[in-house]
Amino acid sequence: MKTLKLERVGENFWGNMVYKGEDGKFYLDISMNHEKVPTELHTCHPADDMDGEPGYCVTSTFEIINPITDKERRENECKGLYMMLSRIYEDVSAFIGKTGNEQEDSWDCRYRNKKIGLGGEISGGNYCGTQKKMECYSR
Repeated sequence: MKTLKLERVGENFWGNMVYKGEDGKFYLDISMNHEKVPTELHTCHPADDMDGEPGYCVTSTFEIINPITDKERRENECKGLYMMLSRIYEDVSAFIGKTGNEQEDSWDCRYRNKKIGLGGEISGGNYCGTQKKMECYSR
């Protein structure tokens, strides 16, 4: 039986590792653990679309021409952490401000800017009528 030679082309929309054969068809590793050499591959339906559904299990022997390197595996393991760090960075930048100019930084409304309230400037800690609302609720 002929050995199927496959080239790794990346991940598809569903997060499966995708390989392309010499015949132009795509094959999927649906194990989601992205081993160096997958033990089981599935055909892709339709065969010419890497975002297709996984199909039948490949029964022939296959060889990966460009397997995942150790560096790529380490990067993939830490991908979620880096995404979280970048999210924290963006949140802090939105809260503190990116330019230092209050006028330019006030457009980002993800957080309440302590210097500029909902109704304009805040004086004496009264957050735009918040104190009056609290008095009404305490009665």
